[in-house]
Amino acid sequence: MRLGLLDMDGTVLMGRSLSALAHAFGLEEKLRELDVEKERLGLSEREVAARIARLFAGRPLRELKRIVDFIPFTPGAVWWVKRVREAGAQVALVSDSWRPLVERVARRLGVDLVWANDLETELGLVTGRLIPPPCPSHLPPGCRQHAV
Repeated sequence: MRLGLLDMDGTVLMGRSLSALAHAFGLEEKLRELDVEKERLGLSEREVAARIARLFAGRPLRELKRIVDFIPFTPGAVWWVKRVREAGAQVALVSDSWRPLVERVARRLGVDLVWANDLETELGLVTGRLIPPPCPSHLPPGCRQHAV
């Protein structure tokens, strides 16, 4: 199988989904504090992702999707996906953002596959928890640290 990979934030989208969400919910300062804490404590990418998810606990998922819908595509993104698919390859959208948001962008873009963090929701609300990815024991120790 031939596959074209695209990053979502800042590549396909003309901006970052997390920045747009933080702005909409007044969480920009909390994200800046988390960046400082990450450096100071040497937090893993997985831990940072979990802490970011907690910031959005209780928010309606539909609101997050609506906000992401307003982030425009980078010029040429739709064209690139179309050309790659015409050449017989599938296209995957990869992101450290949350699966429901990435899937939403993927549908708008006409992308085949999505790789993203799984966000737990309950009754349409974000719980603030990520669903851990499988991390088989035979993988190198760095996989867990780098959220691979």
